[in-house]
Amino acid sequence: MFLGWFALGVALWTLLEWFIHGRLGHRRGARNRFAVEHAKHHATPRYIAGWTLKFLIVTPVALVLWALVTPVLGRPDAAGLVAGLTLMYLYYELVHRLIHRRPPRSRYGRWLRIHHVHHHFHGPRTNLGVTSPIWDRVFGTYVRVELPVSIPERHVPDWLLDPATGDVAAAFAGTYVISRRRSTGGSGTRVSEGRLSEDRFSGARVPEVRVSEARASEVRAAGAQVPEVRVPEAQVPETRVSEARVLETRVSEAQVSEARASGVQVPEARASEARASGESRRGTGR
Repeated sequence: MFLGWFALGVALWTLLEWFIHGRLGHRRGARNRFAVEHAKHHATPRYIAGWTLKFLIVTPVALVLWALVTPVLGRPDAAGLVAGLTLMYLYYELVHRLIHRRPPRSRYGRWLRIHHVHHHFHGPRTNLGVTSPIWDRVFGTYVRVELPVSIPERHVPDWLLDPATGDVAAAFAGTYVISRRRSTGGSGTRVSEGRLSEDRFSGARVPEVRVSEARASEVRAAGAQVPEVRVPEAQVPETRVSEARVLETRVSEAQVSEARASGVQVPEARASEARASGESRRGTGR
């Protein structure tokens, strides 16, 4: 019966993996220790707490669990259950590290990375299972990933890049694309897909980005759709310029002559206006 309880322990961990990840790590407003640590990992995917900390946590938990179930199951079966749980947890930790630090070497490894990349950057509350999609399918959090899947530029793992070009390696060209950071123009705020993912992970509202008319024209020229923003007529103030203000801006004929004498070029349109103004004044003075 040891093997049977061991298999049950393995299966039980896959459920705990989904529950801990989804209910403790991604519950809106969660502030527990795991949620804080997990938020750091989502903000910087290369960051994963070290093995020392993991063993300091799992060892006492395993010993307490073994002490609790031994009176019920007996020593051999309790040992099988606890061993299955513990070893599967350590396997999960190893797989999670390999996803972020090593390229895939099998179809399973390829699926793991695609599934997990989608979770990180496209749906933090979906695809919560790391080692298996079983409980995602059971609880409705599974999302089938359409390829290629994009990764924000600042979060691209080293194993995905071609060292010679700095772009996606040929072996992964049909599976991943790099989402480059784009500016809203000038000194505007840069918004990346990864940043939006982090904001949505924390439950923050992501404000709508307004695109300038010039930028919208460029984007439409490239074939993308930009929603048109219509401003009600009542919201556009009418600017009235008084006659006195217009007269103040006119340049007198004498000023034009002085300016030209000093070598300053005055446009003919402005000079004509000054002459017309002078003639008008002379006509009213008669």
